[in-house]
Amino acid sequence: MKLTDMRLRWLLVCFASVGLSYTHVCPAQTLPPITISPAVDQACSRLLAAPALQKVLADVRADDRRVLQEHRHLSEIPAPPFKEKARADYFVSRLKALGLSNAYIDSEGNAIGLRQGRGNGPTLVFTAHLDTFFPEGTDVRVTERDGRLYGPGMGEDARGLAVLLSSLKILQDNKLPTVGDILFVASVGEEQLGNLRGMKALFSGHPEIDGMVGLEFSMSKDAELVSVATASHRYDVSFSGPGGPSFTGFGLPSAIHAMGRAIGRISDVRPPLNPRTTFTVGTVGGGTSLPSAHQWLEVLDCAGSGKVYRFAQIVAATALALEISASAAMATAGSENFFRAHFERGGIR
Repeated sequence: MKLTDMRLRWLLVCFASVGLSYTHVCPAQTLPPITISPAVDQACSRLLAAPALQKVLADVRADDRRVLQEHRHLSEIPAPPFKEKARADYFVSRLKALGLSNAYIDSEGNAIGLRQGRGNGPTLVFTAHLDTFFPEGTDVRVTERDGRLYGPGMGEDARGLAVLLSSLKILQDNKLPTVGDILFVASVGEEQLGNLRGMKALFSGHPEIDGMVGLEFSMSKDAELVSVATASHRYDVSFSGPGGPSFTGFGLPSAIHAMGRAIGRISDVRPPLNPRTTFTVGTVGGGTSLPSAHQWLEVLDCAGSGKVYRFAQIVAATALALEISASAAMATAGSENFFRAHFERGGIR
């Protein structure tokens, strides 16, 4: 992937806007391009001509082969939603190896390392996400065919993580000081129901952050720069009703039918085109029918003829807990208060 001179100028504009505490908004998808002021364009030209920057860009190109190997290694570390710990551990170890001895994993699971500046500048977050949308158990091994690498997650943000580490390595190798602090962050919870939990926790715990640069995979053949954030909201809606057996309870209000009608109504909504607005109903579940009960057996890992013994263990453990609770109630309360004592000890719910 190559940056043309103009794209590099756009990149430098956004970095400069953070460093100078200057509010600059790049064009959104549905807005016409803005005009770059001559002063900003001249500043970009000076930056491009600086020997230090030329050296850094040359080092970036020279590091490409090594970055690809790290990209491959990161991709082969499983990181399904809510289970990113192994990849976070590796990322922290690499941050420490590159000189950020303060690197750690926060309470949400983000891997974070601080590269301190001179102390009189803004704080910039440089980030990519750890998680992939592939479920646990997916074979994430990478194979090579005809000069191409194939594997789940190779086209996802393992590349962003590798570029983060390469950027830190080049800054450290060149001993380049920065005016402000840089937080290198590998975040959790970007995919699916993660609901951006990692980034929400990061910004809640670090009010000193002034700007952010996020690296993300793009389907485009050319580099893309997006500088307008996309807001999202998630809702968990429950439906309930009397329901009943499909034969004798026919005609009674059904929670599932009500949910289906609601989803149909939602699909009829016509959102505005500008700003672009989208929605979806992504996950449904529940019910008390036999198929639903089978799904709960799968949750307990008890579905299938080979899992009868496991199910019996769970039932026996539950019965034993009830017996212990009943014995304790009889010994401490007497027969007249048996049920009250049994309830207080968790035997009746």
